[in-house]
Amino acid sequence: MPLDADFPTGKECKYHCSPTCHPANIGPERVYGCTHKTWPQNIVGDFVPIVFCDGNPRKCEIPKKMLKNLITGRYRKIYNAEEKIEKYKQEIAEMESLLKGME
Repeated sequence: MPLDADFPTGKECKYHCSPTCHPANIGPERVYGCTHKTWPQNIVGDFVPIVFCDGNPRKCEIPKKMLKNLITGRYRKIYNAEEKIEKYKQEIAEMESLLKGME
């Protein structure tokens, strides 16, 4: 879904966009942005960052540190979710055991 009228450019990179409402697009030259969720601006719903990669993933401008932090964060969310699942399974087993004892 485009953020703030950020329309895909159809280039090789699916995050490359044409931000029609971006303040940087006031001049005669077109500027392009990146809708990837790694960028803090995109997480909070601000204007997309302007990039000069021309939609080529090999020229990606997303800082490696940001990607590594995002990956680490996603692994942390998975780990926390797995812990919660295990906790809920134990609670269910305990409740089922209690229910069988009532029969």
